[in-house]
Amino acid sequence: MGTINASIAETLIVLIPKESNPQRLKNFIPISLCNVIFKVITKVLVSRLRPFLVDLISPLQSSFIPGQGTTDNAILAQEVVHFIHHSHAKKGSIAFKFDLEKAYDRLNWDFLELTLHDFGFPPTTISLIMSCVRSRNLSVLSNGVKTGHFTQSRGLRQGDPLSPFLFVLCMEKLSLSIQQKNPKWNMETYTGI
Repeated sequence: MGTINASIAETLIVLIPKESNPQRLKNFIPISLCNVIFKVITKVLVSRLRPFLVDLISPLQSSFIPGQGTTDNAILAQEVVHFIHHSHAKKGSIAFKFDLEKAYDRLNWDFLELTLHDFGFPPTTISLIMSCVRSRNLSVLSNGVKTGHFTQSRGLRQGDPLSPFLFVLCMEKLSLSIQQKNPKWNMETYTGI
């Protein structure tokens, strides 16, 4: 219990051309095709996790949380920059911008497991989630022929219903870690939230 069969998590990658006559690999969009049973399992996990996320995720993490929009982040960033430009504080202020462009692909699985544990998820649930994340056999489908399979050692699946929620949990853990390193730092103080 708490694991899934690796054959259920098998994923096919299809390369869709961005232009009519692609010459390079960057001219293709990789699309992951997951097993239907796998999608059902992850959708059930999402429906079970969704009610708890509102209590686990701070209001500053707005993506994928019901009632919060990503436009709120842009407004918040503008407010922080405005505060910094117009502040007359003697110590000064600082803002960090994190580039999360490839964050899905680079997420460390050990960090994800630690995050789930730190947020108090039951061991069986953690085992099932990590089984969904880790048991990936990827194969490229080229001209209708499946190539040999390979495995991943990090990252989340694009298009998996569970991935956005796991990513937001990891971002919350990162945010909490930053706040613990500097206990005087409090976003609410600077933004007036």
